[in-house]
Amino acid sequence: MQNNQFPDSIDLLCVDMFQTLVDVKPRIPIIWKRILREQYTPELAESCLRWVQIKIITPYHELTGCLTEFQDLKTLFTPLFKEMKQELGLDYDEATAARIFLSEHSRSVSYPDTPLFFDQWNGRAPLCLISDTDDDMIVPFLKQYSFDKVFTSENTRSYKGDPRGTIFKAVLDHYGLTPERVLHVGDGISDIKGSKNLGIQACWINRNGGEWLYDIQPDFVIQKLTDLL
Repeated sequence: MQNNQFPDSIDLLCVDMFQTLVDVKPRIPIIWKRILREQYTPELAESCLRWVQIKIITPYHELTGCLTEFQDLKTLFTPLFKEMKQELGLDYDEATAARIFLSEHSRSVSYPDTPLFFDQWNGRAPLCLISDTDDDMIVPFLKQYSFDKVFTSENTRSYKGDPRGTIFKAVLDHYGLTPERVLHVGDGISDIKGSKNLGIQACWINRNGGEWLYDIQPDFVIQKLTDLL
C-alpha cells in the first residue's frame, strides 16, 4: 500500500461524503429507536445493526454494482428492510424504516478536521463531491460546505460500484480532465475501486486505523482530511 506522498499538483479534488466528511455513527442509536419504536431495546438494536452490517454495508459495493437498472437508495433498501423484519421478527413498515435510515444520515456530524480542511484548502484546485446518495440526503451539508460541483448517485443515475464507471466518467466529462490529474478521497472499496478503474488517483481515508482487506490498493492513505494540506 502506498503512503501519503501526494503528487505535486492536481487539477481536481473529489471527496466522498459519509464517513469521509461527516460521521453517521452518532445517529445510530436514534435510527433504531425511530425504526423499532416500542420494540426498541439496546440488544435488539445491536442485532439490527449487525444484520445491516452483514447484509447491506459489507456487500454494498457488489449490491450497487450489479444493478441492471438504476434504483435510488430508498427503493434499493426497502426490500432489504423487509427481509430484516421477517428474519428478526420485527414490526415496522419497511418503506418507512428505509426512509428513516437514510434521513438520519442527513443529520450526521462533521468530523472535527472537516471545517478546518475546507477553510485551508482555499481553492488549490476545484473541489467536488461524489456521493452514493439520494439527493435529499446531502442538502443540509451543501449549506455548510462549498463544492464546485456535486455528483450523486441519483443525479448521475449510477453508483461508484458500477463497473461502467458512469459517475466517475461524469466527473471527467464535466471538467474535461484526464484521470491522472484527478484525486478522489473516500472511505470505502467503492471509492477506491471505482476511481482506479478509470485511472483516477485514489486516496483511502482510514479514520479508524483499520486494515485494508482488498486486492486493489489505494494510491494514498490518510487518517484525516487535513493530511491533504
